[in-house]
Amino acid sequence: MVEDFYSQAEETFDLMDTLLCVLSPHCPHPLPHLSPSSESKDLPALSDKGHFLKGSAAAIGVQQVQRSCEEVQNYGKLQGKDESPISSQDALDRLGAVLIRVRVEYENAKDWLNQWFDDPEFRSEHASLSV
Repeated sequence: MVEDFYSQAEETFDLMDTLLCVLSPHCPHPLPHLSPSSESKDLPALSDKGHFLKGSAAAIGVQQVQRSCEEVQNYGKLQGKDESPISSQDALDRLGAVLIRVRVEYENAKDWLNQWFDDPEFRSEHASLSV
């Protein structure tokens, strides 16, 4: 289940980056091969990806990633953290920052989970903690 989460997360992050780069001139990872199309300029698609990964993160208890993916989901729906309306430009600006942050959170969680499964001493020391 955890290995599946890793694969899903990495594929989903790549899709989110691609969608964000098509939507925004402030692409954190330039993708010169992309050509914007009306199908790709789709904030709801980012929302869907955030929702998908939020569920996967919740299933294995990766709470920080879950919360950040919920932000992606909301911003894709043009909603702020409190579900108040935001502009598409504000959503894009916020999404860029969240996608950078959630990748760091994911890498931290992945390191922690790998230690949990590979090191019995680590597991016994952290038995009551969640990621």
